[in-house]
Amino acid sequence: LGIPFAGHVPVAAGVDEALRLRIATIDHLDGYFVALLPADSYQSGGYGGPFDVMLAAELEPDGIDAIAAATAAAGTWNVATQVLIENMLSDESTDELVGRPEMRYMPESTVQRWAERKQAQTAERGFDPGNAALAIEVRRQLIFALHEAGAGLLLGSDAPQLFNVPGFSLHRELDTLVASGLTPFEALQTGTTAVASFLGTNTGVVAAGRDADLLLLDANPLEDIANSRRIHGVMLRGWWLSETAIESRLEEYRDALGGDAEVRLMTQQHWPFENTIVGLISLEELNDRPSDDEPDEGAERDENADPVVYIVEGRQLGYGRKQAWEVAY
Repeated sequence: LGIPFAGHVPVAAGVDEALRLRIATIDHLDGYFVALLPADSYQSGGYGGPFDVMLAAELEPDGIDAIAAATAAAGTWNVATQVLIENMLSDESTDELVGRPEMRYMPESTVQRWAERKQAQTAERGFDPGNAALAIEVRRQLIFALHEAGAGLLLGSDAPQLFNVPGFSLHRELDTLVASGLTPFEALQTGTTAVASFLGTNTGVVAAGRDADLLLLDANPLEDIANSRRIHGVMLRGWWLSETAIESRLEEYRDALGGDAEVRLMTQQHWPFENTIVGLISLEELNDRPSDDEPDEGAERDENADPVVYIVEGRQLGYGRKQAWEVAY
């Protein structure tokens, strides 16, 4: 049909078939671990863990360079979301993760659910800390091999998922890319020039005629990738936001999280690429509103109206029709 496809690799297809069919992007390095299993491996049964990470001890790392080359030849990009996997598997304690400064911008109930998920993950009967550490290392080797082979890497963290606070988690993802072997410059490219190249946008570099999107820092990230957090201000489509203005907005948002705070995003037409907070209401207020599925008697439904997305305590409660479905992050 000629329809581009991207995201997770279907289990029934596997990475080799996905690459043959020219999958546009692969998220989370999904499917690569299974592709690196020896031919006589038992590919069913046992404990594989999320994205098969617990298979790390069974892999044949010598195959990494070949599959990286095949990925480059297929023109497939990867969004590794390595920080998500390291949040799941690392020996960083739940208390340390919960204590990260950016957690104050998430509802307490969401952070608690993340903590419970981490604890449940490490309590699984088949979970082995040594194998988990090996999985992190093998994934880092795979990230570097993909980069060296010329397979495109795109910056992404899968936020808001498991201690990945939107915005903040991208800086942590940059840390993991550098830990994988990329230089700070190469890591920064995954979130600038690489994204512009993949999406075909007029962004990615600071140059005349390009969109005025840029970050001004107080320290050089090429010397230390942690300096990407030293934000002096943000230029967004020519609109300047100082560090003070950003901090003020963050604090307003944190204050609004006092109860069942909710963010209502813009319309489907603009979501998620140009989302804007247009108001905060409580879950109780949302539930008191008439359902979009049940318009007032005699009222005409505007079929051309853009639907909206409601986020309540980290849960997407409605897309178009308020009670249509629920996805817990």
